[in-house]
Amino acid sequence: MKKIILALIGIIVASYLYSQDAVLRVAVTLFDDSLIEEGQKANAGKTVTALFEEKLSGCQQYGIRPSNAIQDYIATLERVQAGVEDPKILQRFGSLLQVDYLIVGAVSNVGGVELDSRIVDVDTWRIVHAGGVRQSSIPKAVDVIISNYRTFSKQNIPEDDKNRSDIYTVGVYKFAEGFGTPAGLTYCGPFVEMLTSALGVRQQIATIETHYTHYLIDEKQLQMSGVLTNDASDVKFQIAGIQYKIYGDMRALSDMTTINYRVFDTISKRIIFTGSVDVSTMSLLREAAKHIAKEIDDVLNNRIGNLEITVEPAFAEIYIDGMSASKPANSTKATVSLEKGNHVVEVTAQGYKPQKQEVTITPKKITTITAHLEKEVAAKEEFVDQMQDEDNPRLALIKRRKLERLAKQETITMEEIKEINERIDVVKLYNGKTIQGAIISRGDSYRIVTTAGIVEIPKKDIRSVSIIR
Repeated sequence: MKKIILALIGIIVASYLYSQDAVLRVAVTLFDDSLIEEGQKANAGKTVTALFEEKLSGCQQYGIRPSNAIQDYIATLERVQAGVEDPKILQRFGSLLQVDYLIVGAVSNVGGVELDSRIVDVDTWRIVHAGGVRQSSIPKAVDVIISNYRTFSKQNIPEDDKNRSDIYTVGVYKFAEGFGTPAGLTYCGPFVEMLTSALGVRQQIATIETHYTHYLIDEKQLQMSGVLTNDASDVKFQIAGIQYKIYGDMRALSDMTTINYRVFDTISKRIIFTGSVDVSTMSLLREAAKHIAKEIDDVLNNRIGNLEITVEPAFAEIYIDGMSASKPANSTKATVSLEKGNHVVEVTAQGYKPQKQEVTITPKKITTITAHLEKEVAAKEEFVDQMQDEDNPRLALIKRRKLERLAKQETITMEEIKEINERIDVVKLYNGKTIQGAIISRGDSYRIVTTAGIVEIPKKDIRSVSIIR
């Protein structure tokens, strides 16, 4: 009986130890509400923090350290976030408080409640799990994120997560309010939170918590101002083991907001990727952050790269693999992201010879090409009109009427057209297409009898006309 009792005790103790080992020991830090205007705060950060503690306490996979038990720790964390203390001081607190992870985040109001939350390793400041949501109220936003956190456990974190060298490490550096942003509107702070959360979700890159990167760049009010001029940030990022820093700007106009961003390699000291996203309303900022996070993931894991094209004239149109590529109006430059490998680029402009070339896209490298188009001297037309092309206008009119009757037939051959017209008219268009047949009239548009019937082409689309006898 004693042996049975001892065995049962052993099983219970082992189960307890195993269950404790499987628990995420976390502390919920005070959520940042500095991104909310003073008149709208109403202790939003404290409200979110209290709701997280309350709701996570009922989740068996989380061991929550109450905030009143870690007041010194929280005070130190706030000094770290303000850039006064070195983040490494928190590691000492982590072991004393039996905390392995922090839950950090921010609440903002951009036409609705935007809530971001991340679970961060206290030793490395790597984000191990993240969530972000837009809702109509704080309680609803917290419920959505808590629902997500309930599906996450310690088993989701790789055992060697602290020492992984097979994934790239990134940190969000800054997003500055660009020229044209209405006075009093600051969207960069909330967007940095959204982008950090979106990057934290990506499993193939390691994202360093935003509050840690704020310390590295010695900027106390980064999220409020979005403006930073510290040119030594890449060195500090590199020393801290952050290989890639993300930065950019936002230009909020009356009808659209443009988000420009860059990925900078702190080791090679060069930009390896640039991108741009337009949103029509601020409610789409989070979707833009997810899009950018995916592109950064694709770049760092060698799936896509940049192509920078310089064209002349500025109104030239760019086609990549047959698809139109967007370019800012009246600009000679365009930057696009493409899958790695070979692509065909064609540049066309009315009155210029088209240019086509093949490029190879390499990830983590901006491939540059130039297309300076030559003005085209149109082939001399050997006719003005069918009636003027003949010595006998009456004969020309007869030919035209025969061609019009021919066009009404169900089937037409090129031989039949040539037999009546005594030649084939070759019409080349600016879009690269060629039409063969017999021109029966011209003016603002050309009417051409083809094997498909009569087609009408605007004169402005015609590059040249020649004949085949």
